[in-house]
Amino acid sequence: KKAAEEEGARKAAEARMAAAMKWQKFEEEAAKKAAEEEAAWKAAEEQAAQKQQFHETVTAELQAFKNAAMWQSFEEKAAKKAVSKAAEEEAAWKAAEEQAARKAKEAAQLVMATVTAVEPHSDETALQAAGKAKNAEANQKGKQQQEFREKIALKAPADILRTAEEAARKAAEKARGEEEARVAAAQEQQFRETVTAELQAFKNAAIWQTFEEKAAKKAAEEERAWKALLGRQQRAEQAIEEEEARVAAAKRWQKLEEEAAKKAAEEERRVPGRLQRRVWQQP
Repeated sequence: KKAAEEEGARKAAEARMAAAMKWQKFEEEAAKKAAEEEAAWKAAEEQAAQKQQFHETVTAELQAFKNAAMWQSFEEKAAKKAVSKAAEEEAAWKAAEEQAARKAKEAAQLVMATVTAVEPHSDETALQAAGKAKNAEANQKGKQQQEFREKIALKAPADILRTAEEAARKAAEKARGEEEARVAAAQEQQFRETVTAELQAFKNAAIWQTFEEKAAKKAAEEERAWKALLGRQQRAEQAIEEEEARVAAAKRWQKLEEEAAKKAAEEERRVPGRLQRRVWQQP
């Protein structure tokens, strides 16, 4: 009987030890799996962050390169236009100066020729011979020449001024046209930058949405795995509790049997043959 009791206690202890070892192994496997999933999740997050950063860096560098190329092209065009405008203005100014000088020279030559034609001869003998009759004609011609000279003198500056005003007007119109072209180019550049920024924002939003969908999917998978793990853990705990309950019940039953056997032995010692007589007296 004592050997049977020891065997039962040993088996119960072995069962408890096996259950404890199984539970410990299960906890170690669960912790290991959770650590692996956490490491995989962190690696996926780092990889996604690196990809996002690389994409943003490449996009920014490409945009900067495009902006630099467009700005360089705009500067080259502006420099060419400025050089061309300066050359045209210089040519127009030189042409206006040459034309004004030529007109002034022609007017001076005409005035000198007219003055020379109407001037009286320096020969006193010829003047005395001409008489007073020609003095009136000379005075009239001198008066006409003076009027003509005044008209020429007034006309030449007017032509020069008109030419200068025309050149200034053309230069102003050209500058206004270039300013309008520059404003249109700036507006076009701003429109392109806005469209590029909106397109990039749309791409970033699509990438982020894909990343969020993948993250949500992975989170759902991890939640399902965790629920399954929790269910297995609960079932293991329930099995351990049932095993412990069976062991406790077996111990209680064994204790009851021992107490009953002890009581029977005491009664047998106190009244020998009583139990036997009681058994034989039963119907």
